[in-house]
Amino acid sequence: MFSAHIKKAILSILSVFFLTSSISLASDGIAPTSSASSETIVVLRVFLNRNITNQSIDLRQLFNLQQNYAGYRVVAVAASALPNNPYGVTVSLLVNGYAMASQFNPGRAIYLAPASVVRLNRVGTKFHLAIQGSTYIQEIRIQLSRY
Repeated sequence: MFSAHIKKAILSILSVFFLTSSISLASDGIAPTSSASSETIVVLRVFLNRNITNQSIDLRQLFNLQQNYAGYRVVAVAASALPNNPYGVTVSLLVNGYAMASQFNPGRAIYLAPASVVRLNRVGTKFHLAIQGSTYIQEIRIQLSRY
């Protein structure tokens, strides 16, 4: 039969397998988090492919978040970008006009996680990505969670 060490190793491997198989995987980009509850993770992606200079992008409109994702929590907003401005770019996640996360000179990878819980309501929650400076945004991804 198996020794105690081998049994322990096999049980450890099986527990890791079952734990990872129960985690829902995102389609790309932002890695989903796992928890003991039945948390639903959704990653939405839009290819923008345009220059943005000193503008704010309405993420609710861009991702059509008005009705479909009411009650979801915003975990993170990420983007792939190519900065046009050598003097610096500031990217901010604005919720109802307040900066919940910011990055200065993010380079190619923008990652903004809100400082506090942000829930999407059916109406009322203003949700923008603000660009100060000039950058070419290839794509934007939003990670949402419902639990």
